[in-house]
Amino acid sequence: MIPRPLAISLLLPLAGCATKFQHYDFAQARLPGGGYDTAKLIAELKASGANGLQDGSWFPLIHLERTEFVPTSANLPDGYVLTTVSASGPIFFTGRNDRRIVDGRGALVESAAGNWFGWGLLHHAREHDIATTHGLRRQSHGRTLLLFGGNELRYRADAPVANDAPPAPAATPAAAK
Repeated sequence: MIPRPLAISLLLPLAGCATKFQHYDFAQARLPGGGYDTAKLIAELKASGANGLQDGSWFPLIHLERTEFVPTSANLPDGYVLTTVSASGPIFFTGRNDRRIVDGRGALVESAAGNWFGWGLLHHAREHDIATTHGLRRQSHGRTLLLFGGNELRYRADAPVANDAPPAPAATPAAAK
């Protein structure tokens, strides 16, 4: 057992590092269905003149909430990337993440969502959706206890690629307010 003064002296510096960063309130761009109005995010990003829009909070090694909207990098199609991450527990024991790539008009190109528990050793799952000329291609991967699970690949010509679908992972810090 750790003596109380020692525990306090170890945790107090971590609490001093807790950070709330907010450059944009993503609740302004929420659609009634829970998704994001990516056309509005694109307009807000261009009007701001910044490299990206972001919102989040951080408590070192215990909790992270982050939402970010930035232009795509060189190795992705032209457009924008909306990323949300939520992780908590000791050294991020559990968490969720979501990444959506949209074109210059805000139409969905691809999305990926995942979650983990027990640092991914006890359970992890990932779904990757890509809009193709043949419809939506969904690639799923999941494992439990590193032994059970598998991969799946499906094409769904009847599945519309909806941009207003709610993001799969955790709520953004702005939505929690």
